[in-house]
Amino acid sequence: MRADLHTHTLRSDGLLPPAELVHEARQAGLDCLAVTDHDSLAALDEAAEAARELGIGLIAGAELSVRDARGNDDHLLGFFVDPTAPALKRYLEALQESRSAMAQQTLDALRELGLPVSAERVAELASGAVVTRPHIARAMVEAGYVQDEREAFDRYLGSGRPAAPERPTPDHATAIATVREAGGVAALAHPVFPRDANAAERQAGLDERLGVLREAGLQAMECFYPDATPDLSAALVRLAESHDLIPTGGSDYHGPGKAPFAALGEVSVDEATVARLERARTGFRT
Repeated sequence: MRADLHTHTLRSDGLLPPAELVHEARQAGLDCLAVTDHDSLAALDEAAEAARELGIGLIAGAELSVRDARGNDDHLLGFFVDPTAPALKRYLEALQESRSAMAQQTLDALRELGLPVSAERVAELASGAVVTRPHIARAMVEAGYVQDEREAFDRYLGSGRPAAPERPTPDHATAIATVREAGGVAALAHPVFPRDANAAERQAGLDERLGVLREAGLQAMECFYPDATPDLSAALVRLAESHDLIPTGGSDYHGPGKAPFAALGEVSVDEATVARLERARTGFRT
């Protein structure tokens, strides 16, 4: 069994409709797929219907934006969440309400920097979903301001950069509690990006952070992802196990040819990992 536990659709910043993502998963030889759109559950109904038709396992998920006390942005993956859970719906609705204002802040800042981006084009790229920074980054690439979306974030849109919006981002403990209240399993996503300027600092402080997050209810950590080298993945697995966290992995797939992300199924986990996650959601650990 092969499962990709980190994917996106056009309901957040991916390129594919949910059903097409599931079809690609089947073509890629995957047996199970977690749909984990950013701060959104909008893709899950369509994805679930396609998964039933194709006989592929589907894990209902989301990737939640979080921020620690030092102002560092992170992402938290929720697996096996109940999309109808009231607390999770309220949590996501509050985030969605703030995103339109945040997008306008970013567009205004880019205009002041001499990099005007069409709001209409950004809305087209969002394909009916709430506009996010990756949609703006894609428009910046089209306008020729940057070579790719990573450069857009590194120079303009990432935390602390000149066009980054001020946003009300929940802390880790709130997000973890929300995922678990929705019957899900909370996992820290891609904890270290080797190419980031602060990668060494983040890796050095990860052991201490995981202790705090484990106390808050964290159950898993993504250890296998496209930016993680084999040595980094091995180090992350050791850290995860030392904190009784389940090591997970996924491609962070956003669509065909969307740089700098990996191909669907390029990073996957086995049946044993999925089984551990399923047991964790019911409160049993082995």
